[in-house]
Amino acid sequence: MPLGCCPRRVIVVAPLLGTMALIANDVYLVIKLGSVYEEEIGEKAAVSLLSSLGAYFVGSTLTTLIPFAPLQIPVAVGTTYALGRVVTEWLKAGKPADLSPFKTVYDDALREAKKNIELFKNDPKKR
Repeated sequence: MPLGCCPRRVIVVAPLLGTMALIANDVYLVIKLGSVYEEEIGEKAAVSLLSSLGAYFVGSTLTTLIPFAPLQIPVAVGTTYALGRVVTEWLKAGKPADLSPFKTVYDDALREAKKNIELFKNDPKKR
């Protein structure tokens, strides 16, 4: 399989580059979800939001530094899914400054993603 055919998987398994790409992807996700809810979220605000989510999000993302693809890919999928759920709920709640109530949303979404990782792996539409 040529290297360029599966860019998402290649990015995730390139340790430092993959982690930086995931963070950039997460910033983009926050900005795009904001636009879905007609909220202007700039890059600086998105980075601030990610920073405010604290160690539980950052720790999960940093796990992608471990050069072990069977661990990196599910973590990348799970953290991105969980972040999307948190940002969606945060936007629906009116963008409160206190993000601590959203830890439960994050944890539940991460569990849900882990439970369904085989669906992602076996999806015939995946690249």
